[in-house]
Amino acid sequence: MGRSALVPAELTAGPFTRGEALRAGLDRWHLEGANWRRLGPTVYVWSGLPDTPELKIEAAHRRLPPPAVFSGFTAAWLHGIDVVACEPIEVTIPKGIGVWARTGIVV
Repeated sequence: MGRSALVPAELTAGPFTRGEALRAGLDRWHLEGANWRRLGPTVYVWSGLPDTPELKIEAAHRRLPPPAVFSGFTAAWLHGIDVVACEPIEVTIPKGIGVWARTGIVV
């Protein structure tokens, strides 16, 4: 009999950080398995979730500092305007925060 994969229920609802995965009982190597998709350097999602604009935006939100806000077409999409939401995700960050770029995000 084979081992069953460890999939904590609290990690199946949306994106989570590596730190949240560790607190839920996973080790770093668990995140390399087929149960998980990497959405950024430290952000993952359960592979059973569909790849939606909401998922991508939530993952981006977890990678940004607190003063960051969504802007441009991303903000327009969040407000219900019929535009493409995530190609790329656009954010605005105040000067002096020290963030210039993130993969898949235009700052």
